[in-house]
Amino acid sequence: MTRKDLRAELRLEVSNKGWLAIDGNFVPCMLRDMSDTGVLIICSEEIEVGQKLQFFCELFPKQSARLHN
Repeated sequence: MTRKDLRAELRLEVSNKGWLAIDGNFVPCMLRDMSDTGVLIICSEEIEVGQKLQFFCELFPKQSARLHN
């Protein structure tokens, strides 16, 4: 049984491979969904709250996204 998503914003489901830069090391990750105010990224590395990250992903051929905090 699938749970209903109770978040107020519409989430766009995607499945894009990307990279996270964590303390200067690049690790693979997967972009699963996004909205106007956030993204869901799955990564096998442990990430701490408040840790500085950079995210790189190709959304479309020759059109990439780069997010950082």
